[in-house]
Amino acid sequence: MADTIPAYKEVAVVFTSAFTGGVYITSVAFCYRWLLFADEGWKLRKRISWMIVAATSVIFLLNLVYPVISLRRVMGMVKLLKDSPEAHYTTASWDRVLRCTSADVTALIADCILIYRCWVVYERRSVAVIAFPVILWFGGLACTILEVYFEIAHDQNPEIGTQVWRGVNVSIGPAFALIPFLGLTVILNCYLTYMLMRRINAMAKSGESAIAWQLRYIARIFAESGVLYLSITVAQLAAWFTPNNIAIQILSLINIPVTGIAFNLVVIRSAQLRAEQEDPSKAAEEDGVSKIQFKYNQTSSTIMTPV
Repeated sequence: MADTIPAYKEVAVVFTSAFTGGVYITSVAFCYRWLLFADEGWKLRKRISWMIVAATSVIFLLNLVYPVISLRRVMGMVKLLKDSPEAHYTTASWDRVLRCTSADVTALIADCILIYRCWVVYERRSVAVIAFPVILWFGGLACTILEVYFEIAHDQNPEIGTQVWRGVNVSIGPAFALIPFLGLTVILNCYLTYMLMRRINAMAKSGESAIAWQLRYIARIFAESGVLYLSITVAQLAAWFTPNNIAIQILSLINIPVTGIAFNLVVIRSAQLRAEQEDPSKAAEEDGVSKIQFKYNQTSSTIMTPV
């Protein structure tokens, strides 16, 4: 399971990773701004959605795993080249474990928040709506545990994990555990995106024109973020069935920041919508911006409350 791309091709891998990471860092800065501060100025919100802040922070820390490991690797190679020019640098086994785990946990956190948002949109009334994605989520968790086990076991005994499906590229990483994980992630996100679109569009049809416009905009936010998340997941899934190791390397590196960008875009764009529609003098009294709650007023007309 060693890295098998030529050294000169790593320039493309590093450049793509650095560029995507820079875009992600920018999105994190905007995300924290809308989560922690009022819509106008830099006054802290009276009520903050700490669950979304915590999820954003954990994903941010997980995004630091790859740069830290890469920096450690470069420093180790330089030191080895200085001390023993003829020696070959060997990547530590726990480096691969950390890389795989951080990528999977990032996806699991993003999927968990998406499940919660779907439950909120359905007014927390129907557990049946989220039963199927919850089962898929636990399946992804099981795949993550299996992936970590095979990474550790393969490092101790190279014979473990060598029997895999025909046509799957296993020269990089534990594809035999990652493939079902990616498949479950794709199915989960397709299902949740469909359920969100179905619910929001149904409520938009029964609401007033101004409210309907806001609902359709929220639906577009979820759809566009979902497409971004699904695109990188599907591309990574497809890459494992090709012999192109550089594609696997690039997609694996940008998978975490792209997932984080898609997650942050929901927060940022929902906050911008709220700021445009509401009185700025009341913005500081609002709750977090990443949960969308639907409820009915006394006249039975549908209203949307970003909370």
